[in-house]
Amino acid sequence: MTFDSDSSWVRSAGWWAYFLFMSTALLVPSEFLPDWLEGVDDLTPGIIPKDKILHAGSFAALLVISVWSRRSWGRFPRLEVFWCLVFAVVTEIVQSITGWRDGEWLDLLADGLGVLFGALICWGVEGFAKQKAHAPAKAET
Repeated sequence: MTFDSDSSWVRSAGWWAYFLFMSTALLVPSEFLPDWLEGVDDLTPGIIPKDKILHAGSFAALLVISVWSRRSWGRFPRLEVFWCLVFAVVTEIVQSITGWRDGEWLDLLADGLGVLFGALICWGVEGFAKQKAHAPAKAET
């Protein structure tokens, strides 16, 4: 078996690795999160709390990785959007019952905005790929 980033097992393994990392990061007690996350506050000082940026970014990445792993480019990723939103709701519910994390409506909103941003990224990538595929070939001189 060779390592080929285009093979289905690599895409599936990549999705599962990110999903498990994200699940752990969303459920681990806050004091155990890495110190480098503190630097996220410098991106939007006093405008958007860092946890909202992290929620949105992680869910955008989850959607893009989901589309990539399923090779579902070329259409709006309805199924992937649905499951990412279900995952967002479930993680907020689980956070609210852990006792060491808080489930918040604003986190859920940030998750949803991240999923929307991820869908826009997928749409943009697909549009670029279609445009490139249909571009006239350059004549060699």
